[in-house]
Amino acid sequence: MDICFQLAKIGADINCGDQPLHDCGTNCRDSEIRANVYKSLLLNSLSLISIYVFDLLLQPLVHDQQKWFHRNIGWFYQLLWLLPVVGISLYLNGTWCTIIAKRTYLLQHGGRPVATQPTSYTGMLKAVATSAYRVVMVCTSVIVSFALQRIPLVGPVAGFIFLCWVDA
Repeated sequence: MDICFQLAKIGADINCGDQPLHDCGTNCRDSEIRANVYKSLLLNSLSLISIYVFDLLLQPLVHDQQKWFHRNIGWFYQLLWLLPVVGISLYLNGTWCTIIAKRTYLLQHGGRPVATQPTSYTGMLKAVATSAYRVVMVCTSVIVSFALQRIPLVGPVAGFIFLCWVDA
C-alpha cells in the first residue's frame, strides 16, 4: 500500500513539478503547456539517445586506439555531432520554456490573454535580436566557465559553480 502511494506521489511530482496539486491541475490540463512539455521531453530524450547510440557505434572502431581517436577525431565528432545536437536542443528548449512560463503565469495570475502580434519586419528583427542575444550570452558563459576551469586547484569547482549560477 505504501509503495503504491509513493509511486502515485512520484507520478504527481513528475507531471506537476513542485506546485501544489490544486495549481497543478489547471496547468497540467492546459493543452499548450502539456504540448510544449512533451515536445521538450521528446527532444531531450532523442538527443540523449542519439548521442549515446553514436558513441556505442564509435566504440568498436576505436577499441585499441583511444588516444589516437581522441587526439585526431574527437574535435571533429564534437564539432559536427555534439555541438549541433546540443545547440538545437538548447535553442528549442529555451523557446518552449518561455512559452510554458508565459502560459503558466497567465493561468495562475489571470489577466487577459495577449493576442499574438502579426509578424512584421520589426517583429522579425526583435526575434532575431533576442535569439542573437541568447546565443552571445550562452557562448560567453561557456567561454568564461572554460577559462575558470584552467585555474589551478579551484578551477573546475569555480567553473561548475559559475555555470550553475548563470543557469539559475
